[in-house]
Amino acid sequence: MVPLNIESDLELKQQFATLLLRLNDPFLAAKTIFEPDISRSLYVSQTWPFDPDVIKFKKTLLKQNGKAAYLPTKPEVASELHTIAKQELDTDYRLRAYELFAKIMGYIEKPGAIFNNVSNHNVLIVKDHGTDDEWAKKVLEQQNRLTHAPTSAQ
Repeated sequence: MVPLNIESDLELKQQFATLLLRLNDPFLAAKTIFEPDISRSLYVSQTWPFDPDVIKFKKTLLKQNGKAAYLPTKPEVASELHTIAKQELDTDYRLRAYELFAKIMGYIEKPGAIFNNVSNHNVLIVKDHGTDDEWAKKVLEQQNRLTHAPTSAQ
């Protein structure tokens, strides 16, 4: 068994800080680093989150990369939702997990936005026929043409 000289191992603490930011689970982060040694994983998961070196590494990593760099990726979220959906016994929760999984994976298409740009401005367009006298003169001329037009039967 490897002696527990964990405090001096800065490289492992940096790996732990990175995994802790990524996984947000101290035991899982420690287990990933020290896989066969469960007792060491338990010790690290209980002590290293409060270690000054780990805290310093976390602050430095967040400052360099930002919080978004340690969020799960789309495939990771989809994989977790798929696992939840397969393991969940309650039908309602299982269906909700599958629905979220399908949305993330793009199986459910969002309907396109429909924009109906109908403008109803209540506008009445009136053609200008001139003055009343001009309009009356044009109407009389039209009536004369209609009443005195030669018929094709003549």
